[in-house]
Amino acid sequence: MSDNWKRAVPTTAASFTAGAMVGRIISGGTAGLHRPLTVGDEFAGVATQTQDRTGGSVGVYSHTEETGLIVIDNGIYPFAPKSGVTPIIGAACYAATASTFSHDPADGVYMGKLVRPWVNHAGYWEIDTRFGVMHAFDAFNLGDPVSATFVPTAGAANICEVLVTMLDGGGNIVTGPLAYDLYLSDAATGVGLTGTTASGTVTAKAASGAVLSTYTAKKDLRVQTLATGLFTLEITDTAKSPFYVCARMPNGSTQVSDALVTADYGV
Repeated sequence: MSDNWKRAVPTTAASFTAGAMVGRIISGGTAGLHRPLTVGDEFAGVATQTQDRTGGSVGVYSHTEETGLIVIDNGIYPFAPKSGVTPIIGAACYAATASTFSHDPADGVYMGKLVRPWVNHAGYWEIDTRFGVMHAFDAFNLGDPVSATFVPTAGAANICEVLVTMLDGGGNIVTGPLAYDLYLSDAATGVGLTGTTASGTVTAKAASGAVLSTYTAKKDLRVQTLATGLFTLEITDTAKSPFYVCARMPNGSTQVSDALVTADYGV
């Protein structure tokens, strides 16, 4: 973390915790001041020290750690995932609270990309917050797909329709048409093709994208999205198999869905 950039910033009368995320207020009478990250804020960085400023003057600015809040807004820092969240390396991270993250844009403020597990504490993961800061200041070009979401829906009898959406580093949908690989696996890690062959077709849902080529029938496809950037994979299988749907991303990473369940297939 030798390239971290520390800066003192003006704050509201709030209490800050070392290691917690800090946001910059972007509207209202306190716009430009900083507080523990709240939905609607702009990501500013990570507090370097615990500091109770509830009794201090609002908006006080100082270049010294003793009298001003210092935030680190350029570096890699450990955070815990929100309860129920499965960390995905390379995926966009959003602040579920000031100290936890998820991969769901609905949870709040974009804060960076997940890098790796933190070796010093089980259950914590390192996030590169430089992406969050650069996004906040428009210092890099968004638009490249770095993560994917998978939403399964029960279709007609024995059919599961999986909507796949590509997201950029800011959690925005990347519009297309995009081409990438989709495959079915038996592993939550996405390692290896499934050993099960669906009883019916595995293809693009009508008017929901196209299959450009087939690497392995009913298991591994090259697909193309609609102009909206969306693609729906249609799996027909009487056994209602618990496949994991996996996307090979342009950046070389692999995104993996949750295992399909019986209720994801039509009856």
